[in-house]
Amino acid sequence: MLPLILDKGCLNKIQVYCSLQIHCAKTCNATIELVSSPTSVFLLMRTPLTALRLRELGVRFEMLNVGGLGAGPGRHPLYKNISATDEEMAAMRTLEEMGTKVELRIVADDHGVPFASVDKR
Repeated sequence: MLPLILDKGCLNKIQVYCSLQIHCAKTCNATIELVSSPTSVFLLMRTPLTALRLRELGVRFEMLNVGGLGAGPGRHPLYKNISATDEEMAAMRTLEEMGTKVELRIVADDHGVPFASVDKR
């Protein structure tokens, strides 16, 4: 289950849990409707590949905050404790080419580091 945090002001937060299957047109349309509303939306994804797929399906978002991508087989260090596969790196590059600002951030209080500044392409 992926949590979606819908913020309707500081005092009124609604947390919704749902499974997001982006290959489904109905779910994609619902996601587009959700992110197009005046409500602030916080969408968690496991990988930048999901973000790229959403953009390709028409979901528009200005910024992708990348964090929590740890080390493992096939992953290369990117910034501090953030690592990425070649495929994830390519997805982040494509997102930036599509107009989405990609930044790396370990914790919410950190300043975001632009992906382009650490991309050693």
